[in-house]
Amino acid sequence: MTQIVVLAGGKATRLYPLTKETPKSLIPINGIPFIAHQIQLFKKNDISEIILCVGTFSDKIMEYLGDGSKFGVSIKYSVEDPSQLLGTLGALKKAYNLLNEQFFVIWGDSYLETDYNKALGAFLKSGKRGLMTAYKNENKLETSNMSVRGNMVVDYNKRSKHNFEYVDYGLSIFKKDVLNFFPEEQNLDLTDLNIKLISMNQLAAFVVRDRYYEVGSFQGIKDLEYHLQRKVVN
Repeated sequence: MTQIVVLAGGKATRLYPLTKETPKSLIPINGIPFIAHQIQLFKKNDISEIILCVGTFSDKIMEYLGDGSKFGVSIKYSVEDPSQLLGTLGALKKAYNLLNEQFFVIWGDSYLETDYNKALGAFLKSGKRGLMTAYKNENKLETSNMSVRGNMVVDYNKRSKHNFEYVDYGLSIFKKDVLNFFPEEQNLDLTDLNIKLISMNQLAAFVVRDRYYEVGSFQGIKDLEYHLQRKVVN
């Protein structure tokens, strides 16, 4: 069974006051909590085993989703102390005992309509220990942050401007053993893992053509709501 890890533990301060008492995962998108839209997308891609890394307002997320059975999926939780969040990679490391030998990772605010099975096929064909999806952004939707050569990621930098064509699409695949490079219970960013794998020539690339949507900003929420409304009309 294909497994996906959703990184949904952050404070979402960019969306205050909307997220002052509500986790980003439960923000209503056209009247339905965002996480429910994500789950339906996973199911369309034959993914029904979900690991949720939660922290801030974890109780509200767990109360809404339960074990996932009412959504037709299986959900397990890795819970962080919201006063001592571990970062995206730290959260993934904390979930270690729940993970399969290989798994997808997605941001808790990403709505990605690419073909997950094709991405998985590219990962398996590559023989590498990790894969990032890349969108040819050319600094249009946001500042591009990665360089792709052939089927490999060769550079990745979120913090300084480079002449990059691609942006991190928000969906990755990893083998579980890559987490052994890092210590437990430390604040770590997923960027640390990506850079480590690039240095080892172990990070494959899968270029996607469908644009990404997100609920990490007020404009992103508006764009996703409009996109989903148009799909219903069409």
